[in-house]
Amino acid sequence: MAAYRDRSLGHKLRSIVLAGIAVALVISFVAIGVSEVRQEVAGIQGRANIYAELVVENGSAPMRFEDAGSAERLLGSLRFVEEIRAAVLLRANGEVFASYPATLTAEADRRIELTAARDALQGTWAFPRYLRAWPVRHDGEQLGVLVLEISLANMVSELAEWMLLALGGLFVGGLTATMLVRRAEHSIVRPILQLAAMVRDVRNHGRYDLRAPAGPRDEVGELIDGVNSMLTEIEARDTALAAHRDRLELEVAHRTEELSLAKEEADHARDEAQAANRAKSLFLANMSHEIRTPMNGVMGMVELLRGTPMNERQQRMIDTLHGSAESLLYLINDVLDVSKIEAGKLELDPLDFSPRQAVEDVALLFAERAQAKGVDLMLLVSADVPDSVFADGHRFRQVLNNLVSNAVKFTASGFVRIELDAAIEGETVVLSGRVTDSGIGVSAEMQPRLFQAFSQADNSMARRYGGTGLGLVISRQLVELLGGKLDFTSTAGEGASFFFTIRAELRRAAPPPDGVPQRVGVVAAKRALRETLVAQLAAFGCRVEAFDGEPALQAALAAGHGFDTLLVDGVVAGESGHALMLRHKDDGPRIVALTRMNALSEEEDARQSGARLCVAKPVLTADLRAALRGESGVPAPARRHGVPALKTDARVLLAEDHPVNAEIACALLGECGCRVTVANNGHEAVAAFQHGAFDLVLMDIQMPEMDGIEATQKIRQLERAGGGERVPIVALTANALRDDRSAALAAGMDDYLTKPVTGDRLREALVRWLPATRTHAVAADEAVAVAAPAVGDDDDEVPALDRDVLLGVPGVNGDIQAPLLTRLVGLFMRETQTQLDVLTQALADDRLEDAQRQVHKMKSAAAAVGAARLAWHARALDADLKQGPITDGDTQLAGLRDAFAAYASALKSSGLEMDGVLSAEGGQPR
Repeated sequence: MAAYRDRSLGHKLRSIVLAGIAVALVISFVAIGVSEVRQEVAGIQGRANIYAELVVENGSAPMRFEDAGSAERLLGSLRFVEEIRAAVLLRANGEVFASYPATLTAEADRRIELTAARDALQGTWAFPRYLRAWPVRHDGEQLGVLVLEISLANMVSELAEWMLLALGGLFVGGLTATMLVRRAEHSIVRPILQLAAMVRDVRNHGRYDLRAPAGPRDEVGELIDGVNSMLTEIEARDTALAAHRDRLELEVAHRTEELSLAKEEADHARDEAQAANRAKSLFLANMSHEIRTPMNGVMGMVELLRGTPMNERQQRMIDTLHGSAESLLYLINDVLDVSKIEAGKLELDPLDFSPRQAVEDVALLFAERAQAKGVDLMLLVSADVPDSVFADGHRFRQVLNNLVSNAVKFTASGFVRIELDAAIEGETVVLSGRVTDSGIGVSAEMQPRLFQAFSQADNSMARRYGGTGLGLVISRQLVELLGGKLDFTSTAGEGASFFFTIRAELRRAAPPPDGVPQRVGVVAAKRALRETLVAQLAAFGCRVEAFDGEPALQAALAAGHGFDTLLVDGVVAGESGHALMLRHKDDGPRIVALTRMNALSEEEDARQSGARLCVAKPVLTADLRAALRGESGVPAPARRHGVPALKTDARVLLAEDHPVNAEIACALLGECGCRVTVANNGHEAVAAFQHGAFDLVLMDIQMPEMDGIEATQKIRQLERAGGGERVPIVALTANALRDDRSAALAAGMDDYLTKPVTGDRLREALVRWLPATRTHAVAADEAVAVAAPAVGDDDDEVPALDRDVLLGVPGVNGDIQAPLLTRLVGLFMRETQTQLDVLTQALADDRLEDAQRQVHKMKSAAAAVGAARLAWHARALDADLKQGPITDGDTQLAGLRDAFAAYASALKSSGLEMDGVLSAEGGQPR
């Protein structure tokens, strides 16, 4: 079938037509043949019936009368009928009565066959003979049976002749049909074959110029015309495409040439950009070094100047100078960070750190600045935050620093809230931070520019608030390096909320919270502070109610709401919080006052008003938990993160080529008691190390003749050769790049200090690297603890001068000869005299608020310099002024002046170097 399917169209057409004709002829032949056979059979049967009727009609009498001779003669008359070959008359019992031909008597088998056919009344075909029996009756009685044998030879002969004639007709018809089909094939199929041949040429050789010969005006002709038209269109399109291809080749060649030139220009520009980037990085590194070197001198000298006698104006100038120097140093660091980020050189330094501690450190760093503006800085750390994670804690703090610094900078009033949450995913923790403020916000049109370098939301921001606009750019890049993202939401005039996530490795999960199930009341005028405190207390398992003022608290108490602890903010709904504490100190709950940081006078006022404990804002988790337990919180020095002072007799080798930096370092080390040997270059440092014994080496990196790296390598070689103990070497350099730190550590140094080196950082390094047996750390920021006798005590029991408090002032540290002591006491004497004069006039004019303000400042200052009796009188007068008008103002004012005079006398008789101060004040206070 598959072979037929692949034959040519002419062969298929010829086969189909001839097969149709053949089938028609065969069917006709068979039908006619069957008809002829039936007609011949019917003729034989009809003639046999005629002959039989004649014999039966005439043979009945002879059989009735047993006239066999007549019967024989009757059957003999059948000899004139060619088809009848034999005939037998049989009696009823089957005996032969007469027969034809005469020879039949001798053919027993044939006679028996004819006798056996007496029952074949319908006839029997025994080719080439036909046997049939007819009954012989007379007067209704059957006398016997006539059996005839009829020959079929004539019929067969006639049929054979007819078949030959029919087959001849079939042959002639088939031949004629074949000839007609071939002629039709020539006129119908040939054009199609020619079209197919042409299509094959087009397909095989792609020649679209070929055309098929025109065909007849029928469907075949239309097909040929359609194919020719299609080829004409294809040829036209092919020609157009070839022309277009040629144009494209020319354009591609032209564009390729242009792209080659552009690539060369781009390569050249890239090389120039890379060279410029390298030059910029080198320039920034050199700029950082060159600026940090004089900055080290500026900040060091400022720190040393603070320890010398100065008047108030000079002190303000020194503070301004120090702040300006720090601002310049922050700018240098920001520009350097941006440069490293753009160059892809910023690398992370992952270490184990506590996220909670990092957030608290940042909050405490900005707390005093925020509180000075009247802004509440709040902290909310989730209990899910782990104790320790593995990430770059320095960069985490830097992000928080930038966000909180901006929030405090752009918030004139209201609040700044720092939040930290965590989600632990197996061994990974996702830290989520948020800094929200109620400041000026960012307008919608300015928000797209917020993360552009050297850009602030408004061009006037830099003039109004300062800053470079780099903080947010650096923060976003750092957050992305830490595996997170930074974004914000803001509405102009309604504040902003910056939120970020970072990924870190989990080191130690947070311990399960040890609940402090108490009933706690929170009284605070500001809603943000109330919400933050409620969230913190709820994490402890406390039942909390918050009130915006005393009326709401009174209503709750009247309704039977009892509290175990009452947290009271300093000022509530325009009413003094201390007055509220005075009214409720005997109600039962433990009163905990929320005060500003480092505000000793506020703590004293709160305790006098009935507060059992004081917690400084921002409220840390540990402080709040301790207050709920009735314990004192974290000591003041720890909260301020003061750097420990140091007393040591360590021997230090200082390698520094810059004379100003060397002088500053020697002064700072000398304050700690160190014995310092100075080397001006690496050669001198190596020589000094060979001939001396040192506990620590401070090594500058860039020095003439031999730099710090080579000098360190030489010193380490000397140690290995001599078998001595390894001496710590701390690098000092103005270069702040990570590569410089890596090079220093690879050379054998143990630590790295970036200039400018402050006294705090230098003392930290001494504590870290000097042997413990050679150092004695004391609290540099030790809090001034002044006894606060009850108001009803006798003032004679209170000393006019508390020498321990005076000598324990930070910066004095027990040194009677300390220049700071003279300057501090002189300033106190002048300010107190002025305050007494203003207080006298305010009491005379009944300006109680002004009088209370002067007394409030006087009591805190007096407590700080050891004027215990003066502080006692000031506290008593302050408490009376808070309650309303006083009747014995003159008496109390006289007590203040007497206590002030007693303090001056005690100073003079104490043996302290106060002569210059007292003489400047006229010997005694007025």
